[in-house]
Amino acid sequence: MLTVGIYGFNITKVTHFSFGTMFPTCKSISEIIKKMKSRDELHLTAFLELDINDANECRDILFHLTAILSFIEQRPVSFGYSLRKHESMGNLDDDYPKLINIAYSIKSTGIIIKEDYYSKNSRRYFIEAALNKIIIEKDRHYSTLLHK
Repeated sequence: MLTVGIYGFNITKVTHFSFGTMFPTCKSISEIIKKMKSRDELHLTAFLELDINDANECRDILFHLTAILSFIEQRPVSFGYSLRKHESMGNLDDDYPKLINIAYSIKSTGIIIKEDYYSKNSRRYFIEAALNKIIIEKDRHYSTLLHK
């Protein structure tokens, strides 16, 4: 099982998917809004625990999820830094990055799908549908659209 940090994705509720579970690092709406306003850094906002054992499949899912989550936020979202064997989501080493500095100013035209504190399942449904379209149905046109 692989657990990786998610940087720059607005999430306040534990969200279950067919491929794994996202766990927010904070559940405070005001705190996540403050983190999302940053224009030059991406904050650690969640962890993704993948329920998949195949390393290639994990890489594929993370690659597509980066595009899907960035599309939802209309700003960069990044996956990085898997937890070490001795770490847990609630017990990180001091050197585990809490933010990623960006070399350019982050601009956003606004979110595409409402946050989970306004619409509980809309992002979950979109993420599942988008991954199914790309990975299972192998819809190259849809994949190209998201990765642009």
